[in-house]
Amino acid sequence: QRNEIIRVPQSEIIWIEAARGYGYFHLQHRQLLHRISMRELEGTLDPSVFLRVHRSGIINTRALVKTLSDKHGVYAVELNNGSKVRIGRKYRPALTEFMVGFSPAANEARARTIVAA
Repeated sequence: QRNEIIRVPQSEIIWIEAARGYGYFHLQHRQLLHRISMRELEGTLDPSVFLRVHRSGIINTRALVKTLSDKHGVYAVELNNGSKVRIGRKYRPALTEFMVGFSPAANEARARTIVAA
């Protein structure tokens, strides 16, 4: 329905796709369209759950099933609803950090401990 406001818990969002000033919300069993920028969305979503993976894509990390790559170096993630979302080069390090539980601060602390040992 047009001009209808629907409250959607963040836990129901699988991923969000940007579409010319709109956010296309992919939920488990339906999709919703809302006029909002990706920057605004990033500011309202829980950063411990949602990860920007492309200039036009934000994923719910709890829906992440696996990462994919092809022989041409194109990377994507597969989500639990079967969607495949491309990963932008700029966003690959953040995804890698999430996947291996690596954080620069932890790595720096480890390096200081090794040097001090």
